[in-house]
Amino acid sequence: MKAIVYLQYGSPDVLQLKDIEKPVPAPDEVLIKVYAASVNAGDLHLLRAEPFLVRLSSGFLKPKNTILGADIAGRVEAMGKPRQCPWRPSLLCRVSATMDRSSQGKKF
Repeated sequence: MKAIVYLQYGSPDVLQLKDIEKPVPAPDEVLIKVYAASVNAGDLHLLRAEPFLVRLSSGFLKPKNTILGADIAGRVEAMGKPRQCPWRPSLLCRVSATMDRSSQGKKF
């Protein structure tokens, strides 16, 4: 699959379109085929590593999570095995989500 990634901190010029491995959803996770994603001011702070203290949580020399954007809209493409989930989407279900930074860029 394709994704816009950044492998170093800097201006938007460091963003690159790359082929990345398609993730496999773990139990109680879903894989979403993203049709729309937003980039906001928080993402810009991560991209530029400003303020400098951002590097303490996102990687000191280079970013840990290389994909920006946490607000997405798309369709459920695959599902992991269910454990206990109060809401279970079906395949092809339309979804919108705001992901936390720990899941960002890993499993969509």
